[in-house]
Amino acid sequence: MSSSDIPSSCRAVVIEKPGAPWEIKQVPVSAPKTGEVLIKVQACGVCHSDSFFQQGKFGKAFPRIPGHEVIGTVIAVGEGEKKWKVGDRVGGGWHGGHDGLCRACNKGLFQMCDNAVVNGVSRDGGCKLFSIKHP
Repeated sequence: MSSSDIPSSCRAVVIEKPGAPWEIKQVPVSAPKTGEVLIKVQACGVCHSDSFFQQGKFGKAFPRIPGHEVIGTVIAVGEGEKKWKVGDRVGGGWHGGHDGLCRACNKGLFQMCDNAVVNGVSRDGGCKLFSIKHP
């Protein structure tokens, strides 16, 4: 799928602010950035972490699309991505990326990265078309 084939928008669950209800809205879809893939979500779980986020217990990164338990199919690949290709079935979890440069990453402790990205918390999650970055 070329970037011109990526839909301009999709439906997603959106939490506008702490304590706000989950709402289904039409949201824009962007092409994947360097090192990212864009997936068409086939399933996304909801767990207690999502309700903690809704309550504002993970910071104030609102509005946000929740969901860090996601499975789907790659529909577009960003520049430089070598591991995944269009059509691959993939999953995304809590960990949405790491810098590969900090002390924790240099020890192989990517989940403890000083600049870790969390799907559905510090970046939009899988309750929509979803992108995930692999450094």
